[in-house]
Amino acid sequence: MSLTGKSRDFKLGGADRGSVVVSWYAPSVIEVEWNGHVTGETITEALVKARDLQGNHPVTHVIANTTHVVGYTVNVRTPSLNFMEHFRGAGAKEFVGVIPNIAVRMFAASMALVTRVKFSVFASRMEAVAYLEKSRG
Repeated sequence: MSLTGKSRDFKLGGADRGSVVVSWYAPSVIEVEWNGHVTGETITEALVKARDLQGNHPVTHVIANTTHVVGYTVNVRTPSLNFMEHFRGAGAKEFVGVIPNIAVRMFAASMALVTRVKFSVFASRMEAVAYLEKSRG
């Protein structure tokens, strides 16, 4: 792990272009899976896709899966705040993070602190889903 000089990007290895997939995990639960090297544009794309998918449907939980993230640029902060604030404003009670990497966990923790959104973090999707199923009843 390192911060590269000029761009101040965080990289775990590789330079895979970031991508995002947004889908319904269950009624009222949106799952967002980021892959590769995530940029502010990738986060903005996730918000656009999530809003389109959500439509007028309620969202109580968001699964944020970063299992396949290999790095991120420093310009993800504002789009990440916008993403979290959208769902908080739409009634989301909690974000459930699948975040195996400690550096990405630290970033997620800072976003949760700033937005005052409940954010539970797990190392695997299996753990996150088990927690979510138990907490939803």
